Amino acid sequence: MNTNAAPGLAADLDFGATAPALRPVALSLLGAGAAFLIGGTVLIAGTVRAASRN
Repeated sequence: MNTNAAPGLAADLDFGATAPALRPVALSLLGAGAAFLIGGTVLIAGTVRAASRN
């Protein structure tokens, strides 16, 4: 409340930002995730294959 007991407060705010590098960053993270997924799959498959030989 204001000092004269009038309720409310009016504000007109605007916020904006540009991110021109967002697409390359997103694609890089997606590629890194895919590489980790493939690497993890290869490691698990190799471990399972080695364990089944024993």
